[in-house]
Amino acid sequence: MSEEATPDYSGIWDPDALLAKSKRYVEKMLAASRDDWDFALWSSQALEFLMRAALADYGAALLADTGGGDVSHLLNAMGIQPKTKKYIPKSVATRRPIP
Repeated sequence: MSEEATPDYSGIWDPDALLAKSKRYVEKMLAASRDDWDFALWSSQALEFLMRAALADYGAALLADTGGGDVSHLLNAMGIQPKTKKYIPKSVATRRPIP
């Protein structure tokens, strides 16, 4: 029985990708009326990904979830592929980087 290779998810820590996602949400925000609920939704998403892009640009490890003592996400953010089967990286919840 052969083991499947773990996919490379390291791109999720890329500041340029996070900034591009923020820009897409800004476009959706600007397409909505300021009085609509979706304006608030897209603006909050844009701000979240803008914040994540800034943190990732400084150091991707700042985005990695280390809850419960699991450092596999931190290792992945630092470019080290964890050996966990079917590993999927997890970033920190928004409320943690912004106290």
